[in-house]
Amino acid sequence: MEFKNSGVYSLLQTAISFNTDELASFISAPVAIATEDLYPITNYGSAMSPFYSVLSIWVGALILVAIIHVKVHPFDGIKINSVEAFFGRYITFFLIGQAQA
Repeated sequence: MEFKNSGVYSLLQTAISFNTDELASFISAPVAIATEDLYPITNYGSAMSPFYSVLSIWVGALILVAIIHVKVHPFDGIKINSVEAFFGRYITFFLIGQAQA
């Protein structure tokens, strides 16, 4: 009897007794989110396309370096300097990279 008359009992009773309609509306939508578009796009695929395009070119270049030797082996009797070796190999990688892109 003493417990029923105390303030703890009334506090517990109000905590336990709840409106089921309010609980159902809370569970169905616990958080209200307001979205604000900074850069509106039609779908997420449109925004990810530049990333995957650059990624595929980078992976292609990585595989290209693994397949084609970077070191230049000059022919017999032909002397090439480092600038010619660099730009000769650069043109090879550049043209294959452009064809890939």
